[in-house]
Amino acid sequence: MLKIKNVLIVVTFVFAIGCAVLSKETKERKLASVENPLCEIPCTNNTVCMNTFTDKGAICVAIPQRPNTVFSLPFDSETEVVCTHSSGSGSHSGVNAFYALDLATDYNKPASIIRAAADGVAYVFLGEDGNLCPEPSGTPARSESSSCGLLWGNHIRILHSDGYISFYVHLDHLLVKNRSIVHKGDPIGVEGMTGAAGHRHLHWSIQKLPGNSQKDWEDRISWDGESVPFNFEATQNGKIKIFETESIACAHAGIGIANPSEQPRFKGVK
Repeated sequence: MLKIKNVLIVVTFVFAIGCAVLSKETKERKLASVENPLCEIPCTNNTVCMNTFTDKGAICVAIPQRPNTVFSLPFDSETEVVCTHSSGSGSHSGVNAFYALDLATDYNKPASIIRAAADGVAYVFLGEDGNLCPEPSGTPARSESSSCGLLWGNHIRILHSDGYISFYVHLDHLLVKNRSIVHKGDPIGVEGMTGAAGHRHLHWSIQKLPGNSQKDWEDRISWDGESVPFNFEATQNGKIKIFETESIACAHAGIGIANPSEQPRFKGVK
């Protein structure tokens, strides 16, 4: 009888350990599914795999409609800009940043002026206390991240037609006042590394706000909306071209870390 009890105790102990290991492995798989935006089932041509950043992992989402506007690269024609992060990976794998581009200029030169990519009304967003988010400690090549400005840091949202807004994120400081009317090419801010930037760059995207009227979109200007694919005009290798954001592939790394061939370079258009 004693032997049977001992056997039962051993079996129970082994079962408990097995359950603990299984539970740990299950949690690790869930965590991996959050960090790795690979969909279990291949998405169709009309959908794209996006990370939900929840236990759901990644899901197939309908590709949103692109705006009719061809935007302008928000830098001047003399400044070379390096793409350090493109769509579909890391922080750019979710619905609110999927088609965003991170664009950086030479860390050894002064920060660049950021310009409006199209006509619209500029809305200014600062830190939660209403003041400018301070520049974090570090260098342009590598800086501390902060949650200031809900991770966006100092940023500007320009409301365009049909509920589309252009995002200009991680700015050092701003050159326009809230609700200013701006035109394509107008200076609106200075490149920075505020919020969760990690290095000096501009996080640039086009978002679609829900609603059916100008009032709807103005009331929801603080919403992040949905990141959408868009076309922009820029100079590359001395030629002016139209680029589709979803067709641009950039190594996710600061300037000088990745192979230069994996980080496309652009300049603005005069």
